[in-house]
Amino acid sequence: MSMAFLSSFAWQQNAQAVKIQQAPDWVITIETEQQKDYLQYNRSHMKDIVKATVTYMKGDAKDTDKPTAYEDLWYSQSKCIGMNRRKSLQPGDKNGPSSGQEINIRVRHKKSPASNFENWASAEAVLRVMLDTKINGNVLNQVLVPADSFDSVVQGFGLQKFYAVPEAGPDQPSSTVGPAIHVSSEPEGRDEDLVYSP
Repeated sequence: MSMAFLSSFAWQQNAQAVKIQQAPDWVITIETEQQKDYLQYNRSHMKDIVKATVTYMKGDAKDTDKPTAYEDLWYSQSKCIGMNRRKSLQPGDKNGPSSGQEINIRVRHKKSPASNFENWASAEAVLRVMLDTKINGNVLNQVLVPADSFDSVVQGFGLQKFYAVPEAGPDQPSSTVGPAIHVSSEPEGRDEDLVYSP
């Protein structure tokens, strides 16, 4: 997915983000699953198929609460090849995120360890969801990824032209222009600030 049009949004975000302590209003979960032997018919050019299931629920929801299905995304070697949207994010929807509310995006894998293609698909799916929430008027706190996939997912963001923010020098203030993402690991221990740089 081309990210050039993303920079048209005035998404100002502190690149040296502090760790988010409070629970967000909503959590959007992207769960990926490698589809073994899927679309593997004669002369098929589709390989390494990954399905990304996107759901959301309130930030203070219990583990037993049922999330709302948002969309399914399909990838071949981390390139999006299909989407089935089940519900739209509507501003003011009582059953979904409203404008101004804070959101975390959480990446999960059906099975671990995930392949690089699965992790790169996760990063691309995050950017699609990030754009949807921005259009909806939401504020993205952070992206949470499994610790054992952290480096590979960050590499996937790099493939979409999101790069680590260089540390500012003593006479140079730190700032970003355009879309920025704060990525944290689960369990905690790794953090990275990324900014879009075409």
